[in-house]
Amino acid sequence: MKKQLLNLKKALFGTFLLVLSITQGQAQTPTEVWVSQIGNAKSEYGSQYNGKRIATDADGNVYTTASYYGTTTPAGYFGGTPEITFTPGTSSSINAFYISKSESDGHFTWIKGFAGSGHAYSRAIAVDADKNVYVTGSFAGTINFGGGSVTAGSTGSDIFILKLAADGSFVWVKVFSNTGTLTTETGTGIAVDKSGNILVSGDFESTIDFDPSNDGVASLTSSGDRDVFILKLTAAGDFVWVKQVGGTSADASYAITPDVDNNIYVAGNFTGSNVDFDPGVGSATLSAPSTSVYSGYILKLNSTGDFVWVKQIINTASTVNVLSIAVDAASAPDRKVAVAGYSTGTVNFGNGNVSASGGGADAFVVKLAASDGAYQWARYFGSAASDAGYNVAMDAAGNAYVAGYFRNSMSVNDITLTAPVADKDNSFVIKFSGTDGSAIWGKDYGSSGTNRAVGIEVDGDDNVYITGIGHTTAYGDAGSLTLVDGSWDIFILKINQTTTTPVTLESFNGHATNDGNVLTWITLSELNNSYFELERSTDNVNFIVLKKLDGWGSSTTRRVYSYTDSHPLPGVNYYRLKQVDFDGNFAYAANIVPLTNRIQQRNNAVYPNPSKGKVTIAAKGGFSNASIRIVNVSGQTVLLKDNVSGSFLNADLTNQVDGIYIIEIQQDGTVQKIKVMKN
Repeated sequence: MKKQLLNLKKALFGTFLLVLSITQGQAQTPTEVWVSQIGNAKSEYGSQYNGKRIATDADGNVYTTASYYGTTTPAGYFGGTPEITFTPGTSSSINAFYISKSESDGHFTWIKGFAGSGHAYSRAIAVDADKNVYVTGSFAGTINFGGGSVTAGSTGSDIFILKLAADGSFVWVKVFSNTGTLTTETGTGIAVDKSGNILVSGDFESTIDFDPSNDGVASLTSSGDRDVFILKLTAAGDFVWVKQVGGTSADASYAITPDVDNNIYVAGNFTGSNVDFDPGVGSATLSAPSTSVYSGYILKLNSTGDFVWVKQIINTASTVNVLSIAVDAASAPDRKVAVAGYSTGTVNFGNGNVSASGGGADAFVVKLAASDGAYQWARYFGSAASDAGYNVAMDAAGNAYVAGYFRNSMSVNDITLTAPVADKDNSFVIKFSGTDGSAIWGKDYGSSGTNRAVGIEVDGDDNVYITGIGHTTAYGDAGSLTLVDGSWDIFILKINQTTTTPVTLESFNGHATNDGNVLTWITLSELNNSYFELERSTDNVNFIVLKKLDGWGSSTTRRVYSYTDSHPLPGVNYYRLKQVDFDGNFAYAANIVPLTNRIQQRNNAVYPNPSKGKVTIAAKGGFSNASIRIVNVSGQTVLLKDNVSGSFLNADLTNQVDGIYIIEIQQDGTVQKIKVMKN
């Protein structure tokens, strides 16, 4: 059975409880709750298939945006029945866009359509704490966003940022025009920070004034081709600051997101040499392999727009598309960032080259440390045909969820997804462990027509929401959607991850003593509980089994478990708890207990260290009836000497495998532990 990392759920039974949730393995995967659709006689299609196209609020309402076209009146359908119709485009060849709001049960609350004399594309959506909705994108010609007609200032396209109230009514719109002709600008990413400010990223050409007021000027001029802008506005739409990054060739931004401290992360790609990603007076240059091959980038700024770090994802022969970015809610030292996208061939994600699965483009997800951009892990996956990861989201535990499409069949770890029709695009969503990037579960949806998942979101209860385009398709337990007409419709799908909880924990904690680290956990009820495993790590990543303790099977009595790690490793030890039922299903408690080794140290020494096998343990002041034990990292004793006296002891580890060993010296009621490396 595959390894899975799950959360401690919270419940209230007179006291604050921790409920250990488990999974039932591959026989019981997350469940589709509902699916809805938006469609008309023409095609609806997500507009270039990138951008943050779905968002949720604290009450479980769901918001989406995408493009559509055609004069036939489109509608939102739930259960096969049209619930809401909205304004269509002006002709069968001009694109319009919509914004929708659905309740937590999937029924549509409202849908607003926006169509003008030229193309109008929405690219990203965000929702603030008051349920106001923000959308960015581009438009050409003349359009009415709700506050009167607005005309693009160039013959190409202009950027818009639109705000609607919780009921869908118009609040304000900001439009940014350039001074050139036939230039194309667009907002591609939008987010709301913890202070309620609006963050927008995108790309532009020529010169644009990014101060939407009539009183100020904040003009930027591109360095040659397209450059990236990063704009901060207040909730009222007032200008705060704007930043520019880029070089003389084409640069693009596809996504933006803040963390809980209002730092800002931007993702996209670039080409050319010596592209400067420091928007200030400093310099932070990266170079792509050539002007025709794009590299991906991940950029971090602080809340005032100052440069923090930038990282590059490089493919020397093919373009890297970094289309989406997410950040978890952990505190600063442990915070992580995830990006998703696609490329072809061999890619260096930050830890050496990784080859694609074969065929055309493959999807990827990469996790970095938010503090400095340090590489954590990457997964590069796909079928023998072309595949893509369009969007990524993260949950509170740091797990990453990727949505996209694939063809034929693809495998990630021991999860295999197979398209019902081999030569058609099929949607996928895969959950990856935040710890090591292993695949936890996967879902696929497809039919005889095109199906692509282009947006994904995870709410505070770990429900997963996906939106994209689809033909007549079955969506698991949520039922099937039938194509209204045209080539495809938009789908919105909710997936629930909640499962039955066999063990209810009152607590799992520990404390350090001079005799070792004491771990204690208390259960209030147990059902089909076979045993617990206590695991230990020194880096909070690689864990080994420390102790197995039998459970009570089924019990409604409060049970107390305790174990003392008498031989903790030097420094900080991390402990986590695993519960296994009689069917082999298991779960990990989400909280990991860090404890520092407090066993008293003596001034003894070991040399040589590292060693080829033979070491000398020297005693300052001499040994007197000492007990000396050497253990491996699994806690197994490989040498034991009692009643040791004298100034030193020679030990031979030649026949042991290379690795770290702990020499434990007990004398006069004190214990010293010394780490030695055999190589």
